[in-house]
Amino acid sequence: MSNEKKRFFVSYRRRATPDGNLARILVQRLESAGHEVFIDVHMTIGTRWIEEIEQRIRWCDYLIVLLSEES
Repeated sequence: MSNEKKRFFVSYRRRATPDGNLARILVQRLESAGHEVFIDVHMTIGTRWIEEIEQRIRWCDYLIVLLSEES
């Protein structure tokens, strides 16, 4: 990956502990490297979830989907 800023969408199941833990680590590291990251915790009350998710999927350069046995 080049040094240019990329946009990431991190998808995970909130109730799956390993997924949530890994998602937080990924977000922290990607943002520390200067990239933009979308994760659902950034969504505010009143957001139209489906529309926002669809828009962010189109927006991102990379979509990361976390799957574990719990998810």
